Formats: sequence, structure tokens, C-alpha cells
Amino acid sequence: VTPIQIQSVVANPTTVYNGATSTVTVTLTSPALQTIDPFSHFVISGAVIKLSSSTAAATFGNEAFIGPDGASYIYVPQGVAQVTVTVNTGTVYASTTAVLKATLGASVKSANLTLSPTQVKSITLNPTTVYNGGTSLAMLTLTGPAVSGIDPVGGWPTYGALVKVSTSSPAAVIRTNDGAAFTLPDGNTYVYIPRGQTTAYFTVNTVAVTASVSAKINAALNGSVKTASMIVTPTLVKSLTLSPTTVYNGGSSTATVTLNGPAFTGSDPVSGTPIPGVL
Repeated sequence: VTPIQIQSVVANPTTVYNGATSTVTVTLTSPALQTIDPFSHFVISGAVIKLSSSTAAATFGNEAFIGPDGASYIYVPQGVAQVTVTVNTGTVYASTTAVLKATLGASVKSANLTLSPTQVKSITLNPTTVYNGGTSLAMLTLTGPAVSGIDPVGGWPTYGALVKVSTSSPAAVIRTNDGAAFTLPDGNTYVYIPRGQTTAYFTVNTVAVTASVSAKINAALNGSVKTASMIVTPTLVKSLTLSPTTVYNGGSSTATVTLNGPAFTGSDPVSGTPIPGVL
């Protein structure tokens, strides 16, 4: 007589981000029968399967119970061949593999569950082309809800994620005086995303350039780095028109100068003194 054994253990999904849940389905080779309770030693109508996880970051849900030995177990009623239990996950700061094991007598099967830290999914800029002195709005999106983290400088707990942001060009400067982004004593700039949220916004300022400059805005968290590109364009003369274009002796014509973008704060070409516009 062949005893009932564990046929398979399947995790679904097999990859979860910080704080998300998965499930583990344990399937027997045949429906559970009456058996001996491993604790009371009485006959019970079903089977008791021992569950274990290789990491404290993955624990079993309320479908399981804790036995007198401190281990997790799940009950399979008589006549049932499959049972599912929830797997709760905690916070990890690097990709971690949890080995979820089910044991029934001498039969042992396992499934792997990958726990991924919350990372940067994307960063976008709007607009992606900015004229001298203009601004662009950056949107950060995470792969999952932000979780409590660690201050990268002081080591203190934070109630959310600190995403490190940077720029590749002095022509594009991350604004830090409006509360969206801030600079820590390590000299780096960060954007805070509160726990439970997945997005945050910050502003990128631009400075005067004499030729188009390409700038990359980078966002990094838990080993992930995403980049968005923007172009800082100088304000130039787009057109010059005259009206009328034919003038008789002593008449006049009106000249209209149109720029390719809004005028910005410039400087007097002779004295170098700042002026509220362009010459």
C-alpha cells in the first residue's frame, strides 16, 4: 500500500514585491484519508501537512496554524487532495529567494518564491524639450507601493522610500526648495515617496544655454536605475516680419520679432548686469 504523498507545491505568483502576497497550493497524490494527528495522536478525518519557509520575510497566512512545536501546519480535510495557503511577505532590500516547503511523512516538496525590493519602474519628464529658464515636471513611479526604509545617511527608519535623483548636466537642475526633493548631508538629492504610495513628482529647472543641451535625469532605488532625457534649448529668433513690406517716402513699417520660446532672464551684453528679459 502506497501512502499518500505530496505531489506538488506551487507558488502563485512566483515573484512579489515588498509587502505583497502570494499563495502556495499543495496537491496530494490522492484525496486525504483518516490519519493520526501528529500532536494528539487521535484519529482525525484528514491530513496535517507541515509548512516551512527559508526566510522570515515570507510567512504563512491564517489558513495555516502553529503547532505545539512552533512550526506551521495546514489541515487537509478527508476527501480533499488540494489546499491553498496565503504567503505574506515583509520588507527586503535585495532580491531574496524564499524556499517554501511542505512535508507529509517522508514526502517533501518545495516551491521557490522570489521577494523583490521595491524599485524604480519609470521616470518621465513633461515637457521633454524646455527653453532657457523653463521647467519640466518629473514623475517617479515605483514597481510597487513604497515601504518603510532606512535613511541612507543617518541610518534612521523612514516611513516611505527615498529615491536618489541626479542630473547629468548643469543646464538642468533639480529643484530642492519646494519640498518635493531635498538634499541630504551626503550631498545627494532625494525624493520621498510615502509608505503605500507608488508615485511622486518633482520639478527640474533649467538655466540659460547658448546651444541645445541634452540632459539625463536619473532615479535610483534598491539597485534599480531609470533615466529620462530632456533637451534644454536656447531662446532664439524664430522670425522677423515687417508690416507693411512696402513703404513710401517718409512712411514707416512695424517690425515684429518672434522668439522660439518665452524670453528668460538674461544679462546686458555690455555691462553683464542681469535684466528681466533678452536683448
